[in-house]
Amino acid sequence: HHYLSYEGYQTHESLVFVNLNLRSVVDDTTDSIFDLLLNKFLDLDRTAYFWNDCTPENCDYSDRCYIKYNVDVFRDPIKGPEVRRRLKRLIVAVHFRKNRHITIRDLRSILSFILFNKSSCEQLQCDLDREKHLIKRFYYNSAFSGQESDRIAQ
Repeated sequence: HHYLSYEGYQTHESLVFVNLNLRSVVDDTTDSIFDLLLNKFLDLDRTAYFWNDCTPENCDYSDRCYIKYNVDVFRDPIKGPEVRRRLKRLIVAVHFRKNRHITIRDLRSILSFILFNKSSCEQLQCDLDREKHLIKRFYYNSAFSGQESDRIAQ
């Protein structure tokens, strides 16, 4: 705030200013904001209950669901760490190009889009019943969707 530049200005004792510009949302550490958000979306420790896992017992579409596939790949103990690392490198590349400042909101939005896309389970099931081609909604294609209006996905 401009008051902070006034010589001798003292903030009230109840105020704390935190400059979030000094913390990158994506960095090389494993506890970056990117990693924390992605882990929350994936519910890796199975405590957040962010969403219910699709199984043949609770969903007739689980064997064809791109959301289940995306989450399963990112959670996979063998493939998952490498896929997460590559996605992080992609986000870091966008960050270092300096064309766009990536905010936490941007990061949350692009991770949600890559994993889940824009459809609800009901819409997804309708699309599958209509035999719509959903290949663009798998994570490896949605990460590169140039037709998206999201400013980071562009």
